[in-house]
Amino acid sequence: MILVVMSPWRRQIVIEIEGETEGLASRVKTTLGGFLLWLVFIVIWMWFFAGNPIFGFSGYQNIAMILLSFAIFAGIVVALWLPWSRKRGEGPENWWSIGLAFVWVIVLAIWFWFFADGFNEYQNFAVFLVSLLVIAAISGGSQWKKYRDFESMDWDD
Repeated sequence: MILVVMSPWRRQIVIEIEGETEGLASRVKTTLGGFLLWLVFIVIWMWFFAGNPIFGFSGYQNIAMILLSFAIFAGIVVALWLPWSRKRGEGPENWWSIGLAFVWVIVLAIWFWFFADGFNEYQNFAVFLVSLLVIAAISGGSQWKKYRDFESMDWDD
């Protein structure tokens, strides 16, 4: 529906950030198109594969497939926007946290695909929560390490 509504104006859409348009419009369009393709993939997966007894995927394996497809989509979007942000000298201060979140999603997908069927819903939710706390502790610890001396920070801003 979005493509049908936007297609008459696709040549007239101009995206500009601080006077810069080079490469920006194509990246935005590619990101939106990739998001729509990801949604189409999820719908196709859920419609044809998720409950089909021929394939025999469990509910946890369906969750793993959604997580894995999201990780692939996120990786493509980061690869698409990273050169543009580096050229502008922008982007997150700490790529470590983004990489850690990416690894966490992959580890959760592996857990749900291979191991989750042997546990009940509460145990799998506990695994999710514990892994979230571990990732948050590692990410927070890496940030805390950067700001050890609070007295030397400028608090007047």
